[in-house]
Formats: sequence, structure tokens, C-alpha cells
Amino acid sequence: MRNTDLLNYWLKATPEFVFFKNSEGQYINTSQSNAELAGFSSPEQMIGKYDYEIYPPEIAQQFLIQDKKIYETKKPLYDILWVNHPRLGKIQIKCFKAPMLDDANNVIGLYGISVNITDKFRMKENIKKQKAKTQTILDNIPAAIWIKNNDNKYITINYAFEKFYKVNKTDIMGKYSDFEILSKLFSVNDTELLRQQDSEVMKTKKTKTLTMCTNEGEKSRLVLVKKSPLIKGDGSCVGLIGISNEIKTNNNYN
Repeated sequence: MRNTDLLNYWLKATPEFVFFKNSEGQYINTSQSNAELAGFSSPEQMIGKYDYEIYPPEIAQQFLIQDKKIYETKKPLYDILWVNHPRLGKIQIKCFKAPMLDDANNVIGLYGISVNITDKFRMKENIKKQKAKTQTILDNIPAAIWIKNNDNKYITINYAFEKFYKVNKTDIMGKYSDFEILSKLFSVNDTELLRQQDSEVMKTKKTKTLTMCTNEGEKSRLVLVKKSPLIKGDGSCVGLIGISNEIKTNNNYN
């Protein structure tokens, strides 16, 4: 089988939006899926045409600017676009365009490959919405709650944690700053015990509970600190979730 036959077979079968243009901007070959995206039933109907003959003026102009940049820089170009597919409706595609060079390093055309990433985009959006919903729930719980990964870095905290430990979420997210945070409320020895608690929870994969007094003089509070491992389906520990509750008492602890 000849190389051209293999190429044409691939262009007919691939779900990716693939095209080749000559130096004048005419399409000289394209995949079946890209022809369908452009509103044609076959690649033959698209070959020989220019962007302005196919797409709305604003889209054609955008493609022209991209192509010009590739000719000038001789470098690939990446982009993410929303386009209207005749059958699938509005989809998001990740585009890659690159120059075709001759032996003298002159640009003789360009080619492009685009992939439909709509499902990935929607998945990310759903994850964002779920995270926002989870954060709202956490922020409405009066106890201080936090989640750490297995590198002992904070993944999320709730509003009660910010208030209890007198920190801002943006200052500690993705950071390992236990000593700075905990030493505001606890003695050096208790701070070290709390840090050891993290290691024990993730090592043993068992919940650990500590009760200790804050180091706030006459305003000292008795606090229950409970931490549990976060276990994946394969049994590995990927982090922990912690909760701090003040134990109400009529006494002051010094």
C-alpha cells in the first residue's frame, strides 16, 4: 500500500479534524471529519476552497491571522476554540497548526490537527461546580475542617478553620505550613504532637484523636483534634481529613 493510500485511509477514518493548505491558503487535503465540521459531506467538496468561502467572516479572519503568524515565525501554533458543528452543535476544539517546509526551509503550506475536547471541558466544569458545592457545605459547618494530600500540603480548609487558626485560605493552600499555623494556638510540644499525628494517620491508615489545650493564657480552650485517612480504591492513603472542635467547659485552662 502506498503512503498516499495510507494517508487517505487515515484521513477518512480519523475523528480528528485534519487539514492541509498550500501557500495560497487553499485546502489541498482534509479529513472526512473536518469536512463535516465545515459543513460538507465529503473532503472533495472542501478541497480548493479558501477559509472565507467556507466560514463566517469573523472565523475566517481569525484563521487568516493564525496562518500569517505561522508563515512569519515558521513555528507551530496552539489554540482552543468554540465552533459550531452541523451535527454535534457547539463544541470546543484544541487546535494545532504547523508550517510545512521544503528543503530550503521555505514555508510551502501548513497543516492542522484539532481535537474535540468538549467532554473534557464539561468534566472540568462539573468538577469545579462539585468543588464549589463541597466548599459551601464545609464553610457552613461550625467545626474547623481541613484536607491534606499525602505530601502533607493543604488542599482545602473551611471558613471555621480560617477563623479558629487565624489564617487566610489563599495563604496556605498547597503549602506545608503547619508549624506557623499551629504554633499560634498551641505550645511547641503540642504542635509537634499534632504534626506527628498526621504521619501516624497516613502511615497506619487509622483515625487518630488528640485532646489538648490551646496556649492562650486565661482564654485557653480545650480542643479535640480528630484526623482520618483518605483511602483510594486500591487501598493506598492519599491524604487525610481533619476536624477541630472546641470542648465547652466552665473551667479555664492555663
